[in-house]
Amino acid sequence: MKLTKEQITYIDDYLKHHKVKYWDIRIELLDHIVTTVEEKLDKGISFDDAMIEVHKSFGNSMKMLWNSGVEYSIFVNSEGYKRLLEDKIKNLHKNYRRLVKQEFITFFKSLNLLIIYSVLIVVFIILYQILPSKIFSILAFSVPVFQLIFLLLNWYKTRSLKKSAILEIAFSQYSFSIFILYNFINFFNFFDIDKSKIALFLLIVTVIQMPITYVNSEVFEKQMFEIKTTYNKFIK
Repeated sequence: MKLTKEQITYIDDYLKHHKVKYWDIRIELLDHIVTTVEEKLDKGISFDDAMIEVHKSFGNSMKMLWNSGVEYSIFVNSEGYKRLLEDKIKNLHKNYRRLVKQEFITFFKSLNLLIIYSVLIVVFIILYQILPSKIFSILAFSVPVFQLIFLLLNWYKTRSLKKSAILEIAFSQYSFSIFILYNFINFFNFFDIDKSKIALFLLIVTVIQMPITYVNSEVFEKQMFEIKTTYNKFIK
């Protein structure tokens, strides 16, 4: 038996009440709960009883609400969801790293991508040779800035969908990679360092950073497509 739009909204509000703040995780849970409840309705179980069974199945307990006229409520205890969210975030980090590794393999197996990458390397080497060190350093350092802007634009596109766990993971892991690569430069002593050495370092880092950016953006876009597909299933 298919749930009504009002019942689906009720389940979504129930998850929001229990602080499932990331919309992509909430949509996944919503999809699972809706399917489970529909199966229970087909067996003759009422919607309210089905929700109680689902609530308990996640490790949540039923607590008595004193002086409320309600003996038990699925809106009181959410210990199970707290543990689930912690485990889910850990698994998302692991899964994201696994997908990044797979995408790197795909990248270096793709002849077209390798040709484009090689051309970009040649272009940056030429710019390194013909531009003054200071100008090239500014140009090279602008690359990660634009890459971060790209991630921020992705956040802007999904702003109506509230907080996204996938977006936060993508942003944190990519930002961390930039931090590691660029933190070797002491920015406070930037003008006391040989400009040619800084330019050469930025050339190397930029060459390394380009595939990292491409791979992270591909993984993010694919995961967002899957999540939005599920999201559209419920909002349409």
